[in-house]
Amino acid sequence: MRRTRTMGDFVPELRSPIDDPARLDAVRRTHLVGGDGLGVEAFDRLTSLAAALLDAPWAFLTAVDDTHSHWIGAAGLPDGAPRGNTVEESFCRYVVESGEPLILGDARTDARTRDNPSIASMGVVAWAGFPVRAPGGEVLGTFCVVDARTREWSEREVQVLGALADTARTEIHLRLALAESRGAIVALERMQRASASLLGALSFDDIAEIALREAVEVLGARAANIALTDDEGTRFTAVRSVGFPPAVRRALQGMEIDDSLLSAEAARTRRPVWISGAEWARRFPRSAAIADEVGDEAAAVPLAAGDRLLGVLGLVFDGGRVRTDAERTLTQSLADQCAQAMERGRLYDREHRTAEVLQRSLLPGRLPAVPELEVAARYLPSDDGGRVGGDFYDLFPVGDGIWGAVIGDVCGKGPEAAAVTAQARHVIRADARGGHGPAEVLRRLNTVLIEDGRSFLTAAHLRFHAGAGGVAGTLCLGGHPHPLVLRADGGVASLGVPGTLVGVLDAPRLHEVPFALGAGDTLVLFTDGVSEARRDGEQLGAAGVARVLEGCAGLDAEAVATRIEQAVRDHAGPVASDDIALLVMRRYR
Repeated sequence: MRRTRTMGDFVPELRSPIDDPARLDAVRRTHLVGGDGLGVEAFDRLTSLAAALLDAPWAFLTAVDDTHSHWIGAAGLPDGAPRGNTVEESFCRYVVESGEPLILGDARTDARTRDNPSIASMGVVAWAGFPVRAPGGEVLGTFCVVDARTREWSEREVQVLGALADTARTEIHLRLALAESRGAIVALERMQRASASLLGALSFDDIAEIALREAVEVLGARAANIALTDDEGTRFTAVRSVGFPPAVRRALQGMEIDDSLLSAEAARTRRPVWISGAEWARRFPRSAAIADEVGDEAAAVPLAAGDRLLGVLGLVFDGGRVRTDAERTLTQSLADQCAQAMERGRLYDREHRTAEVLQRSLLPGRLPAVPELEVAARYLPSDDGGRVGGDFYDLFPVGDGIWGAVIGDVCGKGPEAAAVTAQARHVIRADARGGHGPAEVLRRLNTVLIEDGRSFLTAAHLRFHAGAGGVAGTLCLGGHPHPLVLRADGGVASLGVPGTLVGVLDAPRLHEVPFALGAGDTLVLFTDGVSEARRDGEQLGAAGVARVLEGCAGLDAEAVATRIEQAVRDHAGPVASDDIALLVMRRYR
């Protein structure tokens, strides 16, 4: 695991006060200040990723000169907003002056920051940032996230922020190399595209494909491989390669870290190894013999994320020359970005697995069998980095042939939204089974949420009888989209009277209305991820959902749910921008 660096244990490479001439020269040489660096798309994407992963309203990548903090990457700013502030207003100055990360749960109570004018002017409360350094160690600025509420930054959040700061540093170093190596401009531009591709790559297969392709096409390697270490860090295996003949690929399997191989040396020392000619054969005869037919120069570059060794990038070149310093810098940059992409992918996979388990726990394991009804449901998560969504549904027996159903949408995502979702399901089930009607159940839930103060939600809650006498009951909407009913004859109508959000007002407006399902009628409840699915800025809308239902006459509940799901995908693409929950109930006789 990457070791989390905190204020207490981070040792700076070089202290850089604001007005240090060497630091200011390093800032100038990056060409980030003065217009060219502001609003760079890759930097804005990276800060947007930070804001999403850390659930913060603002994120910044800054370059700090002697008078201003320039926001070369920013997330959360309104269109046309200034891209910076003065050094006196900037929290980045504390990081630049100390050379250390700064992690603040409440800047208003910290002696170093409580008088900073941005607390009042921008509403800064929580602030967390890491230094971003030039190749020479000078602090250029920070990579930081900002919140308007107090935060207890977790070790994982600090770890993610540190990994993204490393990515920002690598991107800046790459841009600096571009400015200083005009002769390699084509290769560097290609590497930047690779960097952008790696930013969006989360699977190892995608990362390896990009890295190996760029190693061959941009760096000019004749062959390349990525070897990964095992959990103990004593053995590593070339899991992806290009350009090596089968015999060489077999020889690269099952290497020990103490072998006399080029890659093992790089893994042991955590330093890149470049070698060619007679020295290669003398120092690493086994490696030289393995790759003799491939090329005459080789490199092994550690793939490391902080203190954690992930593997080694191995390269073999031919052409009778030694790579230049600029080419070696490009190779190191590719290895750094590959390692950081692998670490992001590892963190994403861990969060995604956790989110999947937690999300499943917030939904019914299976829908109950309800007399006279076919039932079907869908939950589709959004593409937001694996965080738990706030959409939910439930269908449960109340007793004596009475059933309860609910669909809802909690404001926000992540653990807090999950906690509110679990709380809401529990309260709704308990109060419904206590004999309360839908409006009273939502009214009681409203009181609980206001007292708790964590979030609010929309909900549609039903209480109905299902049996030989038919299917009929009452419905209440708390700020939620109207359910739609598809009649057996193909007509579609909306149900319910609009009500206020649940958990906002002390005295919410909540209205119960009766409903009944005849033979062949289908009731569809959905969250706003369905009706607000967008394509080119145009929403599917309730009217669009109704049009889909008009073509579902005669279909069973499962087929209706599939039609609606497909309509959302057709309208908005395969990945939803918002969570989607859907509950379909059809009276079959």
